[in-house]
Amino acid sequence: MYEELVNLMMARSYSEKTISNYLTALKAFEKFSGKTVKDASVDEIISFLASLTPQSRYMYAIAIRSVLKMLGRQDYTAIKIPKSKPRRYVIIPEEDVAKICYELYPSKPKLAVAIALTYELALRLSELCNLRLSDLDLNTWTATVERIKSRRVYRLPIVSDWVKQLLIKYVSTHPRHTDYLIYSQKRPYRYRVPVMSKLISSVLKEYGYDAKPHDLRHSRATNLLKRGLDVRVLQIFLGHASIAQTERYTHLTEVDLRKMIETLYKQQVL
Repeated sequence: MYEELVNLMMARSYSEKTISNYLTALKAFEKFSGKTVKDASVDEIISFLASLTPQSRYMYAIAIRSVLKMLGRQDYTAIKIPKSKPRRYVIIPEEDVAKICYELYPSKPKLAVAIALTYELALRLSELCNLRLSDLDLNTWTATVERIKSRRVYRLPIVSDWVKQLLIKYVSTHPRHTDYLIYSQKRPYRYRVPVMSKLISSVLKEYGYDAKPHDLRHSRATNLLKRGLDVRVLQIFLGHASIAQTERYTHLTEVDLRKMIETLYKQQVL
């Protein structure tokens, strides 16, 4: 059943992370009940969900409900999605991200560049792992990135001097046995998203940030807004289909807004 489901999800352009999360939920249910969700009753699924923590219940309910729908079961609507508390993102100042990458580079250059680009380009981990050396253009300082959710390709600017300096050193020492920018030593020379997630989270924790890799994307978006970037421009940069998605990243304080408005007024007066 799992192979069939993976093929269905890939055909629907589900991300690698989503597929992995769905399979985790399905296998957890099978371990709990001794059945696959395909053969289980709604009551058995509800009993399983009731045994979970609130956060796991939310994620697993989404996964199982979606799978039942894919399998053509009409009773999938009986699986209700519980409300979840929105996750609090950790906003990391750019100078701290730069410090982490500079200090990490001598011993772990791949990981340092992975963190730098995840932040600079506001990448999702699947986008980072898919990034190739040929996607970088150091003459124009751009990166060609396929946003995993929209499947649209963007040429994104690399503007931070500290990121440029790291890339110049890193690209000059790239072994060229693979085109993947952040390469693994084993075939197919591409890091899996869960592995990269664990590596980046571990580094951030060492520097006092209880954060996930996605917090780097969120930090970049928030820091750009604080610098005055228009939210509609940010929408394009992040590859969001709607402005509503981008507005989730707007956590500007009243002080930040006051500074931005005062700056605009001063510019007009001058």
